[in-house]
Amino acid sequence: MDRSAGGQADVRQRGHSARRPLVLDIGGNKYRLVAWTNCHYGVVYVRFVGTHREYDEIDAQTL
Repeated sequence: MDRSAGGQADVRQRGHSARRPLVLDIGGNKYRLVAWTNCHYGVVYVRFVGTHREYDEIDAQTL
């Protein structure tokens, strides 16, 4: 995954699929962010932000 000057991940390089959630490790891998994207409208829906332990208790596919 490429990173721009601001440290943000370039999702286009990741080959993200619209049929599965985007899962990012943030905060030095202390937290996870789960989002669904709608590229047609240019929208990102953040569905979950929490620790790795909290992430393990959810089903990211059904958020």
